[in-house]
Amino acid sequence: MCKAVIVEAPPINCEAYWNILWQEEGIVQFNNESFPTEGTTCLWNFGDGTVSDNCDPQHSFDPGTYTVCLAIEYESCTDEFCETIIIEEPVDPCAGFELDFEFGPDPTNPLGLWVEIISNSAYEFIIFNYGDGTSDNTGYHIYEEAGTYELCVVIEAAPNCRAEVCKAVIVEAPPINCEVFWNILWQEEGTIQFNNESSPFLGMTCLWNFGDGTVSDNCDPQHTFEPGTYTVCLDVEFQGCADEYCENVTIEDPCAGLQASFTYEIDPDDPLAVIFNSTATGNNITDYYWDFGNGSEEDNIQNFTYTYQEAGTYEVCFTIFSGPACRSDYCQEITVEAPPVNCEAFWNVLSTDGLSIQFNNESFPFSGTTCYWDFGDGVSSNDCDPFHTFPAAGNYEICLSIEYEGCTNQHCAVLFVEDPCESFVANFIFEEWMNGATVDFDSQSSTGTIDFIIWDFGDGVGNSSNDPTVTHTYTASGVYEVCLVIENNEGCRDEVCQNIEINIPGAVSLRVAPNQVTNQLTVDLETPKSQEVQFFMYSPASKATGTYKVDVSIGYNQVNINIEDLPRGLYVMVVQFEDGTHKIEKVLKVRE
Repeated sequence: MCKAVIVEAPPINCEAYWNILWQEEGIVQFNNESFPTEGTTCLWNFGDGTVSDNCDPQHSFDPGTYTVCLAIEYESCTDEFCETIIIEEPVDPCAGFELDFEFGPDPTNPLGLWVEIISNSAYEFIIFNYGDGTSDNTGYHIYEEAGTYELCVVIEAAPNCRAEVCKAVIVEAPPINCEVFWNILWQEEGTIQFNNESSPFLGMTCLWNFGDGTVSDNCDPQHTFEPGTYTVCLDVEFQGCADEYCENVTIEDPCAGLQASFTYEIDPDDPLAVIFNSTATGNNITDYYWDFGNGSEEDNIQNFTYTYQEAGTYEVCFTIFSGPACRSDYCQEITVEAPPVNCEAFWNVLSTDGLSIQFNNESFPFSGTTCYWDFGDGVSSNDCDPFHTFPAAGNYEICLSIEYEGCTNQHCAVLFVEDPCESFVANFIFEEWMNGATVDFDSQSSTGTIDFIIWDFGDGVGNSSNDPTVTHTYTASGVYEVCLVIENNEGCRDEVCQNIEINIPGAVSLRVAPNQVTNQLTVDLETPKSQEVQFFMYSPASKATGTYKVDVSIGYNQVNINIEDLPRGLYVMVVQFEDGTHKIEKVLKVRE
């Protein structure tokens, strides 16, 4: 069985669409975005009565609103896309680019002109054309002369914007000013040289009225007046400007008010010196003249100190001059007295040598002065620079009395006279060795300079080696007077003696160790023979005692003594030998 089959072709699809690629001042570039792009026919209707079959057309519109449609056809498929566009009125880039300005005269120069821009438009270029053939970009101009000028200002800015405004400017000529003034250049007696200080000076005409019935057209005149007061006026004229200046001028009598006078005072430091001071009055005093009444004169000095050679009463005359014709004199008597005779006593010490002093007289005056010294020790002198030796060290009130031409004066002061040997004192200490025969001597004498040291050990042996520390060994027991003599090159000498007791127990040596013990006391003992030795212990504080006997052999022995039964404290230990000699040591018993 057979049947007919109808196979249809697939449907043809198409879709119209467009947008605007760019737009500038009414010109629109359309962009065809339809599908498909190839093989499609296009028909544009721009809504302004015009059409186009260009698929990507460019079209120019007038300002307004338009419905733009694109109709396409592709293999029997058709489609259309419409959209409304608005074309705006074109914008003028120079719209609002405006210019205005104000101008005014320079208050300091009538030919000067200031220009000020008052519009708000921003500009990149400006030029001022001042109407006299000159231009610049400053806005300030000085014209050569008065007149009416067309002032034009031009401003420019991108893109191609330009504005220009012109205004009429009236420049007025500066006013003609003149100012009159005069002063006096110099004046001598009744003649005055006037000085014209008017402005401007060149080109002006002058008329002086001197107030005494005379006039002058000289701009800088010289005029002679009689004494009196005058109103002098100067009138000037310059290019229509006129001014006048008047001032009173007084011509004095050249000798009027000229009066010589003076004051004086005696110099407090010199009664023969007089200090003169002019109190003269008057104008133009040209010279001063002094006559001191003793034949001495001084010229051309206003104030002066004059010293008379001797006391007395003098008529002093003072004369002043003003020019060749004016003079005034003034005289008065003055009395000067002889200066008092002054003297002043004073002394100091020039040098010392022990108790001897060289005194130095510093009295005033020195020459012609008689002197009397009281040294405070019952001795006196009329020598003005005496040398005196005091009997001993101590404080002395030294008085110097002087006399000079009736003037007497005295100066007293306490002087301490020091004995250089007072602190020069001999002293020594000593320490015995354990053997009882050898002693160390150490000088503890004055800290001053000691030049000579002599030891006398009291056993017929001496030592003059100048050694402050010496050691001496005695050969026999006994009491010896040991003397130390010290001297220096300044003549000081001192001697000290001490008795020392020497006990030589047959060359016995003894050592206690330790001297701080608890219960056991150890004694190192060396004797020349065997013998019995007794040890006596005694406490000064507790009154405790202990006696111990020990037999020792010849030579070295170490003896141990048990003192456990003794209370603690400081003990004196006496070691007694068979020949009756003894040694003493100190022992401190402490708590365990």
